[in-house]
Amino acid sequence: MKEKVNADVLLAHDSRLRRMDPDFLPTTLGIAALGQSTLSSRLGLRVRDTEGLTYGINARISAGRFSGPFAISLTVAPANLARAVASARSVLEEFLAGGITEKEMADEKRSRVGKFKVDLASNGGIAGALDMAETYGFGIGYLDAFPSMVDAVTREQVDAAVRAHVRPSDLVQVAAGDL
Repeated sequence: MKEKVNADVLLAHDSRLRRMDPDFLPTTLGIAALGQSTLSSRLGLRVRDTEGLTYGINARISAGRFSGPFAISLTVAPANLARAVASARSVLEEFLAGGITEKEMADEKRSRVGKFKVDLASNGGIAGALDMAETYGFGIGYLDAFPSMVDAVTREQVDAAVRAHVRPSDLVQVAAGDL
């Protein structure tokens, strides 16, 4: 892609995580701490803020009836591509080795429950939550139980779940831009 000012990079692999798996919630809480926000996650704070190697970076994990990908996406100046990818991989390895912190855990729990409650404030949000609960066989009681389910997740569960579904050696790298 000639004359593009930046390059987009994706590091991804199949997570083997499905929405109905018991470790779905702990895994997604951990991935949120790792990289949900460019401005406040571990990846964003280090690769963007501290090292200045990316315009934006995030990590996500998708899961439905079938497993979906774990992915790290970043946008970089082409000259910074190798350093930014190395930094992102380093942050990922450190997260897997050291796990989620107490502060990250508290922040992610608060954020997840808060977003869930805000979403339920509209008819569309309620309809979406009911659809999801019924689609995956959780039942309508899931809407009432969700906040306490989030609260019950432990750091140990998050760390074990993330380690089970994120495998750095399996990451495939794809980059697009004027490289």
